[in-house]
Amino acid sequence: MSAARRSMVDGRHDRGNATRARLIAEARALFASKGYAAVSTQEILEAAGVTRGALYHHFTDKQALFDAVLETVCAEVSGRLMAETVGATSYLDGLIKGCEAQLRVCADPEILQIYLIDAAAVVGWRRWWEIDMRYAMGDLRVGIEAACDERGVTDRNQRDAMLTLLSGALNQAALTIADSTDPAGCAEALIPTVRRMIEGLFVPV
Repeated sequence: MSAARRSMVDGRHDRGNATRARLIAEARALFASKGYAAVSTQEILEAAGVTRGALYHHFTDKQALFDAVLETVCAEVSGRLMAETVGATSYLDGLIKGCEAQLRVCADPEILQIYLIDAAAVVGWRRWWEIDMRYAMGDLRVGIEAACDERGVTDRNQRDAMLTLLSGALNQAALTIADSTDPAGCAEALIPTVRRMIEGLFVPV
């Protein structure tokens, strides 16, 4: 391939990536402010300044676009949670800080609408679970494994039980936050109990 041809192909690729990123960003803003069901494809096109053909070049439909938005949101949340563990005094402390941060993040209006209210209904529970396993649940598993190594918890069944119990508690807490009229206040009220629960899981029996 000639240099001129390669440059043209690279330029097209860059423009395509920019268009895709713009669609995701504008759709994210609309989904967060209005909810998935209330957003029309035409609104997304107008906000992103692209044609319908450009949209369908990157995404099969509005649901596929939401899926991409959800992936972006989950990756961002994962980064925020990891940032909260910086400076932790131990792996257990890092696990606690990460879980506390997760509840606070759930109170963010944008995260609340896209991740908690719309996600499972739009992409289905199986797909939502797959994405969650790569991000929030995956981060939680890593945190628990590190804390178990640190605290000498070697039993595999006990480690798996910790993940099951803690993930269930965090998911229920997230749903409680989503249903609250004061999500931020609800998150702060739940945090001390979650902290004590995690500490209790690591008390030697």
